[in-house]
Amino acid sequence: MAGYTHLISVGTSVLRNAYTVVSKCFKENTCAIPVRSLEPMVLKDVLETLKPCIDPGRMDDVECGRRLSRGSEAWKVVETLVSYAPFAYSAELNAMKYFISQSTKDCSVTMLDEAILYHTDTHAGRVSAEIIKGFLDRSCRVKTYSKQVTGLGVFDRLFEGLSNLVREVYCDIKVRIGRGNVVLLNLTGGFKPESGALLLAGSLAGASAAYYIHEAARKPVFIPIIRLSPQVDQHLLEDAVEALASKSKISPEDLPGYAWIIYIAEAMGLASRLPDNSYRLEPARARYLAEYIRRLAFPEGCI
Repeated sequence: MAGYTHLISVGTSVLRNAYTVVSKCFKENTCAIPVRSLEPMVLKDVLETLKPCIDPGRMDDVECGRRLSRGSEAWKVVETLVSYAPFAYSAELNAMKYFISQSTKDCSVTMLDEAILYHTDTHAGRVSAEIIKGFLDRSCRVKTYSKQVTGLGVFDRLFEGLSNLVREVYCDIKVRIGRGNVVLLNLTGGFKPESGALLLAGSLAGASAAYYIHEAARKPVFIPIIRLSPQVDQHLLEDAVEALASKSKISPEDLPGYAWIIYIAEAMGLASRLPDNSYRLEPARARYLAEYIRRLAFPEGCI
């Protein structure tokens, strides 16, 4: 056996938790050790830097990218907090307690030889992954890769992002299994749809197990992987995809066995229902949907 590979969905918990800690220190003078020595003006700057990255009322990825750079005080604070107490400040690392033993001097690992971090198509996601990667690389000496998933975390591109995530994870599992690795999925980071995408890819590609920890729990929960072998009629699906990509008006009868595609298109705003229960498609966006369905159904080309 070549080793153990962990595929990890990454959210922004490191940024959110850092914001909470700095906010308590600034407003209530209740300061965790890593930020205790910081001046009030520095604390205020860190809060202002992190707000557009994590505050739903002020979220602005462009502003987040402008302010939260590698040399900024906020970056240094987040990095210091994760290094000081990784399980407290990173949901993703907290789920890995079984595999990581961390003391003030060293980090040792078991059943963890390689990690791949999948983050959103946003600056906040990229920074969060880089900080977690830095901890695993430097402190734990685990070979770690960070992957930005196109469209993921961009709410008007949700289908594209989740489709790309399934494909990326599917391909990485197949490659690692081909090398003799055992593949484990860390489902903790990010939103629930991302966890579902990882689990789906793992079920299709043959991952060994998945694990997850709730923020209120002390131990991770292991989730069995149920192998899926979908029987896809390639010709029928290709006909359905072709109809979706080429027609401006379509009905469920035009897609035998795959009428669900129309309902997804309607929910996404790519199709509008007409009085005769047929659907009018917006051609360019319908072709985009068709392409992603094709890629999801036939992902073997990634190997």
